[in-house]
Amino acid sequence: MKSNIGLAAFARKKAAQPNTIYVLGSFGQVLTSSFLEQKCKQLPWNQQNRGFLSKYVDQGIQAYDCCGLIKAYLWDDKPSNYKASEDENEAMMYDRAKVKGSIHTLPEREGMLVFMPGHVGVYIGNGEVVECTPNMALGGWGVLKTKLAGRGWTHWAAYARIANEVTDAPSSSPAEVETKPDQVLVAGSSLVSIPGVFRADYSSASRDAVSNNILANGYPSNENWIPGFECTETDANGNVSGDQNIHLGEFFKVNGTYKVKKLHLPTEAALITMRTNAGKNVDVWLRYGPMYEVKD
Repeated sequence: MKSNIGLAAFARKKAAQPNTIYVLGSFGQVLTSSFLEQKCKQLPWNQQNRGFLSKYVDQGIQAYDCCGLIKAYLWDDKPSNYKASEDENEAMMYDRAKVKGSIHTLPEREGMLVFMPGHVGVYIGNGEVVECTPNMALGGWGVLKTKLAGRGWTHWAAYARIANEVTDAPSSSPAEVETKPDQVLVAGSSLVSIPGVFRADYSSASRDAVSNNILANGYPSNENWIPGFECTETDANGNVSGDQNIHLGEFFKVNGTYKVKKLHLPTEAALITMRTNAGKNVDVWLRYGPMYEVKD
């Protein structure tokens, strides 16, 4: 019988394996040239990251996305076991769950799902999560073990398609996470930082600005370029490096904290004000999933 205990064990196993990679829309398929071609035609995000992904084709590497990791457990890590009736994104997983709540109420129980806008992971106990993510700042581009606290998770749920088993007595206190701020963004009042290391997927000398696929949700429009003034050039591990003129393919951190002016739920974006080298304030729309609410 599939259960949260089994899901946690599966997640741990995958996090310990070096041969996984994040490909949007995947649930355990081997990354071949033909499979990458298929996924690039199907989803623009994969096409935008094709240059990176193509380095890993035909090497026996399994591809997942965040939901695909969970569905792979449901389907015995065999893509041929796919069932359309069980194919859900993270929002559907949360909506279907009968046992769920805000992250500060998360029980100390392995195999619970944890959520932030547009993303889901598997809580494995002791303040640790396994998630499939394309985030070099967290240690890679695939199935990773990360910390629960400080990551930006907002909600949790028991996965409704498997049994929810309690193996230990309930903890006297919820899992240790940041409860204040509560990571629920409010337009006009929430103050956020944008932690992590990001790759400059686009760079504009005329704008003196950069953009990243994750933050901009794909190709940047006029409204989601990040001024270079707000960034520090780093290496892939977040160490300050380079000449501080961020070029295409280089890495950067976003330095400041920003007041959320507006939220746009359909695109999961927040409007913040940033500053240019010329001292001008500009409004920038970025995905709020990577943002972390901080104390004012």
